[in-house]
Amino acid sequence: MCIRFVHQVVLSCLLLIGTVQFAFGQRWAVDDTFYLYENAPIQLHILSNDEGADLSILDVEIADYPLRGSVTKNFTCNCLLYTPFFNFGVTDFDDSFTYLLNEEVDASANGGGVEITSLSTNVATVFLFFMEAECEECVWPGDVNADGICNAWDLLPIGISHGTYGYARPDATILWEGQEATDWTYSFGGDLNYKHADCNGDGYINSNDANAIIENYGMTHAVSTVPEMPYDSGDLTITLEIVNSSVSIGDTVVTNIMVSGADGDADLYGLAFSISYNIIPYEGTMNVNFPESFLSNGENTISIQRVVDNTIEAAITRTNSEFANGTGLIGVVSFVMEDVLAGKNTEENLSLVFNNVTATTPGGTKMIVTPQGAEVDIVLDQNTPIETPNFKVYPIPAKNQLNVHLGNTNAYLLTILNNAGQTVYSSPLSDFTPEMNIDIQNFSTGIYILQLHTNQGIITQKVPVLK
Repeated sequence: MCIRFVHQVVLSCLLLIGTVQFAFGQRWAVDDTFYLYENAPIQLHILSNDEGADLSILDVEIADYPLRGSVTKNFTCNCLLYTPFFNFGVTDFDDSFTYLLNEEVDASANGGGVEITSLSTNVATVFLFFMEAECEECVWPGDVNADGICNAWDLLPIGISHGTYGYARPDATILWEGQEATDWTYSFGGDLNYKHADCNGDGYINSNDANAIIENYGMTHAVSTVPEMPYDSGDLTITLEIVNSSVSIGDTVVTNIMVSGADGDADLYGLAFSISYNIIPYEGTMNVNFPESFLSNGENTISIQRVVDNTIEAAITRTNSEFANGTGLIGVVSFVMEDVLAGKNTEENLSLVFNNVTATTPGGTKMIVTPQGAEVDIVLDQNTPIETPNFKVYPIPAKNQLNVHLGNTNAYLLTILNNAGQTVYSSPLSDFTPEMNIDIQNFSTGIYILQLHTNQGIITQKVPVLK
């Protein structure tokens, strides 16, 4: 039987396929690839991607056997069982073999009935590769809290361990991959070792390690367990306070982030949170600003933020190993409202909600936090964009000068907002101002919002500036 010969002979047998009449549909064998993470037997379900009805491991014949292991049929799992030799994964890291998938053919021309024949076969190759199992203790640059995702919450451990020295990683990078690292002496109040905060692997934890969070933001990897920081007895409240009494499309929304303690002043070291919102902000205008406050004097803190879907994620942490004590404003959220989400109406409110708020102490523990969101009315029948065919803004993109042809808008004020929602230009207008030529040489590259204030509402247009 030719199916027991080596692969080159089998190929010659395949030339006979055209002489056979099929009654039950042709079967197709498809190549497979499997990965071994340890030197142990592995089930190979090679039929799972093959084509044909009623496939059975009985229909499989091994043509070219593997060189670095053995393969046998396993009727319990309807699969093959590959057992690697002792040196697979030590000196040898790949193997392969070839199998033939027999087909049912109609033998009625020879007296009727159905028989299994080896004259019609398909050939497939199985590739096997030894892969090192993912290192549970590896450092993934940017995933400082080792929870499997790189995001704003990873900034908090950097603030706690800031200024600490330890073992540098050999051949360290901030590429998103698991990198072997020696444990440092300290941990963050639990099982999370300081080595995870040394994102760039230079053996010193400082603000430069936050660059890995920025570079790898949103990246994920598999984890089996997530180390948890223990809770401390601290208790604080974080509140959102929307400054606007109501908001309309085109308005700049300003919201203060306020912190207080259970009995007044709060002790705080680091804070991470996300804020979800039920409106559509102008692209690039959603921003969290951390001004000087009892938490930050502008010198001893690091912060990070990122917009993810309909939320903004942000974190700020001190770096001097000392609590900040106080109460009041620590941050400002601002954005320009472009539209409401689908399905909203005049009875809806602008809603800002805290999620996943985490506060930390200098000693590497978490504090109990009570978050409070905020709402204000959305006014849809006022300040909506107005159709103004004679209103023109040019050139687009602008560089050093922006020209605004006012047409018949009857606007009384022109303002320009940056992507943080801050007013960077404002000029009153009169009925005798047909066109404005605005010097923007000091503007940085980005998206700006130009607003024309009229008695009927606010006309809003995005203006890209490219230097």
